[in-house]
Amino acid sequence: MEEQLLNFAVPLDLNVLEQVVQMVYTGTPQQMQSAQRTLSQLQERIAGEDAAGALNWFRVDQILDASAPCTANTRFYALQILDGAIKYRWKTLPPPQQARGGRNGIKNFIVNLVIQKSSDEATFRAERVFMTKLNVILVQIVKQEWPHNWPSFIQDIVNASKTNETLCENNMVVLKLLSEEVFDFSRDEMTSVKAKKLKESFNADFSLIFQLCEYIMANSAKPSLLVCTFQTLLKFLNWIPLGYIFETQLVKTLVYKFLPNAAFRNDVLACLTEVGSLDIGTIYESLTGEIGAAYDSHFEALFTQVATAILRGDGQGPPMVNADLDMAQVWASGTDHDQTFIQNLALFFSCFFRQHLQIAERTAQADPTLLQAAPRPANDSPPRDAPRERELSGAAALSLIVSISHVDDQETFKICLEYWNGLTSDLYHTECQFQPPPQSPLVLAPAALSPAASPRLQLYAPILTKLRQLMVSRMAKPEEVLIVEDENGEIVRETMKDSDAITLYKTMRETLVYLTHLNYDDTENIMLDKLQYQVDGSQWSWHNLNTLCWAIGSISGAMSEEDEKRFLVTVIKDLLGLCEMKRGKDNKAVVASNIMYVVGQYPRFLRAHWKFLKTVVNKLFEFMHELHPGVQDMACDTFLKISQKCRRKFVILQVGEAMPFIDELTLNLRSVISDLEPGQVHVFYEAVGYMVAAQSDAPTRDALLMKLMEWPNQMWVPRVFEAVFKSTLDMITKNFEDFPEHRSNLFNLLRAINHHCFPALLQGADNFTLIIESIKWAFKHTERTVAETGLHTLLELLQNVQASTVMNAFYVQYYLGLLQDVFAAHLFVAVESGAITSPLWPQDGSVAATSNGQYVRELLLQMFTTSFPNLTAAQLQSTIAGGHLNLGLRPPSWDQSAFKQHLRDFLVQVKEFGDSTDLFAEERQQELETKAKEVRTRQEQIPGLRNPHQRNDDMTMD
Repeated sequence: MEEQLLNFAVPLDLNVLEQVVQMVYTGTPQQMQSAQRTLSQLQERIAGEDAAGALNWFRVDQILDASAPCTANTRFYALQILDGAIKYRWKTLPPPQQARGGRNGIKNFIVNLVIQKSSDEATFRAERVFMTKLNVILVQIVKQEWPHNWPSFIQDIVNASKTNETLCENNMVVLKLLSEEVFDFSRDEMTSVKAKKLKESFNADFSLIFQLCEYIMANSAKPSLLVCTFQTLLKFLNWIPLGYIFETQLVKTLVYKFLPNAAFRNDVLACLTEVGSLDIGTIYESLTGEIGAAYDSHFEALFTQVATAILRGDGQGPPMVNADLDMAQVWASGTDHDQTFIQNLALFFSCFFRQHLQIAERTAQADPTLLQAAPRPANDSPPRDAPRERELSGAAALSLIVSISHVDDQETFKICLEYWNGLTSDLYHTECQFQPPPQSPLVLAPAALSPAASPRLQLYAPILTKLRQLMVSRMAKPEEVLIVEDENGEIVRETMKDSDAITLYKTMRETLVYLTHLNYDDTENIMLDKLQYQVDGSQWSWHNLNTLCWAIGSISGAMSEEDEKRFLVTVIKDLLGLCEMKRGKDNKAVVASNIMYVVGQYPRFLRAHWKFLKTVVNKLFEFMHELHPGVQDMACDTFLKISQKCRRKFVILQVGEAMPFIDELTLNLRSVISDLEPGQVHVFYEAVGYMVAAQSDAPTRDALLMKLMEWPNQMWVPRVFEAVFKSTLDMITKNFEDFPEHRSNLFNLLRAINHHCFPALLQGADNFTLIIESIKWAFKHTERTVAETGLHTLLELLQNVQASTVMNAFYVQYYLGLLQDVFAAHLFVAVESGAITSPLWPQDGSVAATSNGQYVRELLLQMFTTSFPNLTAAQLQSTIAGGHLNLGLRPPSWDQSAFKQHLRDFLVQVKEFGDSTDLFAEERQQELETKAKEVRTRQEQIPGLRNPHQRNDDMTMD
């Protein structure tokens, strides 16, 4: 049966196709595997044949016909076939004037099928999955044909939408998909020229789409159509001209007509959030003066109108949210719809404030309750002539975000946290050095706030106090903490790093550091009060103690040295007392882990107090014998961090000591590490290595090193590389999955050897060939980090080779093999620059070549012709010889950006595997590295913002 399905010489039997498809879902395991293989082979055969002939044989239209004996699964398979043909083989189909099997035939068939299925409400609802795929295929056709061959597409879809509400709903889905394809996904899916043309066409015809949206909102009462319209409108708002938003009735219609309706609330609020997030300065860089002020008034009106509707009601009904609601409780007891609304509230206010906080603050100068709740006595009412929208006042917009921040949902909390981080950063950079002008009339400040604080800080003071309490009570777990509470309420060692929690901690830590700088006294009082509640037992819990200590550790460096000393002495004293007071191994493990974390975060304090430092390290040595899960790991990690930051203290003779600490340690080394696992011993030795490196006297340092390594040296093989290389290679080359740590570390070892001792690689010819093959294996790896290591190693190897005396011999032996496996620009430059003087082509007379450049170009043409049969010879010759690959150009003329852009466009055209996610990987990586560098520079300028173990402070001070 499978063989019959793959026979293109006879007509397609729909019954056989149906049986094979159904086997994939209902057959035995063997039948499922065989059927899946057959369908994959069929799909590959169709993709490899002449497109028009293959589609004429497969006849998707017959399979999708309602009278055909095909189930939904078979129809979906047929759509997949058609989707691939449209995306990758469209231009090979007969031109529009040839109907059958041609582009027009397929386009008309899909358009008619979409209209047929979406014109009937019952059919449209019953076949939503089928319609979704059908819409995707229609959008693929539009991308190919619009505007040059289908200039009336937008007009056609708008006119059809006004004839039938169900059809209109589906058309809105099509427009949403098209907007996503053009404006969101075009970078990786289209050539740059094509994407630009489609964007221009969309902008030119958008007035028709906007009129359709207005028509629907004015005339339709169908909820599903209106929701779909709002969702489609959302995709337009970040790129359409601003006049459509602010010079029409769009905002008022959304706020006053649809926002109060619970059925539309979430989708409408999402649209308003998109509007509130618009950055006018980015859209119009030169926007200033009266025009800029006019947009400020638009955004002020937007905020006022939305906040009024949410917090005061629209005059026809009650407010959507009461300012004094416990949002955490509402979330816990609410429906999914309620929870989505709470999250959307956080998004609207946080996004608006992030972009337009100055606008809100200017409005708040007349009414401070615009930003924070200020409860009014029951008998107090606003002046009769006060504008209701001002009294409305987002009256508690910030207090509302604080309340939402307590919600027990990670994603909602992240939304709020991102805003709080931005606000506190802005307040720190603009207000921390505030000096009030002489005799300046200041707003009355709360008692806890310095009278010299700026009016802006005084405006935010109550909110910031609430925010400090929130950050302390919800502080995420730092990466250094290895002891956690599992789902059963038991204290265990963390088995896997939670990357989300680590990222969350870094953001919370940064926010709390800003808050500490803004008012250190308030931060200290909150923390010490909460610590006292742990000591007296009134609020004792593992969670409360953990979050408090994580918060205490996170503000290291954010206070003066004297304040830090006073604060830390109190904290450590109370924690040590708590450790003595608590009973039970779990309780003691929790307190111990927190003591280790806190002391490890304050290396400046430890360096200044030797006796305390020695006591802490000896306590860590005690913990290294504690067998409770995670305690030993954390003790070793803390010891490492302290050794890195206090290294000099351990190698000099301290007052009152008989010998340097490092000498004392070498005497007791075996007893200290006797209960540690091998991995923990490695961490311990790394820590001691930092101490040894701090010894400035070379003979003394060498003697220490010999003492420390005496025991390990008795156990290791002398020639490490020979012992591990081939055996490890045998382990990892069977597949790409087994032994992930071994494979990663082996390739890192190869790169390190190549970088530091390249001549050693050339000593054995057999080993060198094996190393080249290993590097090839690395850059073919499916794991991105391993593949990148392989590519970097290859590049560095080629650079080393080019600077060596073996360059010609190396390229003669390995050039062609490398060219088959990697498209490396370095290989082309080596040829065209004339660096390779030996001929690369066979010298037996089988190849007639006059230069290495000519030979490589002809070889590439052969390779491309075999690999990309769908491209013409002219296209391939243009790609290879047209200068885009810089073949024929000298290195000084090398234009890397042009090379990469042309290569991306070439890969988009080829679409060999339909995956172009890595086309911009290098730019993304460079962007990430640039941002990381900017973050480091910014953090280093703010005391306490960088983790104490990442700061470049003085680690060698006596």
